[in-house]
Amino acid sequence: MKRPGFIEGVLVALAAAVGGTLVHGLLSVLLTEGLAVRLIVAAAALGYILYLLSRSRESVGRVTLILVWLIVTGIGWLMAPSLTGFVLMQAALIWVTRSLYFYSSPLWALADLGLNALSLAAALWAFLQTGGPFAPLWLFFLTQTLFTVIPAGFGGKAGKPASGSPGPDHFQQAYRSAQAAVNNIEKQQENLT
Repeated sequence: MKRPGFIEGVLVALAAAVGGTLVHGLLSVLLTEGLAVRLIVAAAALGYILYLLSRSRESVGRVTLILVWLIVTGIGWLMAPSLTGFVLMQAALIWVTRSLYFYSSPLWALADLGLNALSLAAALWAFLQTGGPFAPLWLFFLTQTLFTVIPAGFGGKAGKPASGSPGPDHFQQAYRSAQAAVNNIEKQQENLT
């Protein structure tokens, strides 16, 4: 898979905002407001993490990451932190996912952490202005789309081939080995004649 693009990120942000708003309308009738918002935040974070994993070239640790998400979310739910604490936990899990699967440099992972802080600030501002779920979800995930302009790193994960597929260095190494074997066979044939 190739790294997500900006337009794709905008569409994901729109889908998260529209989906979250529709689900909020349904859940707010059935559940308390706090419970409905927690469910939406958890579902949106999980959906975004699954999207990131589907777009990553890395294949190692995906099941472990989902298990970590389940455990952290479950602990957060049971320990009953404030809604702010729960949102921060989900944003941290998104940051950890991108740091592990899209960056090879700690510098770019820190830049992504700053992007997460900016996303949370934008979502908070939108919530204070509107009070509804659409604008905070839209601004949070729209700002998250900016991760597509953060470089993966120096010779990092974005430049690595998918697991199991040979990259240019592997090809050159195999070519040199094959060439050496052919040269060795030719020398042996010359010695026999």
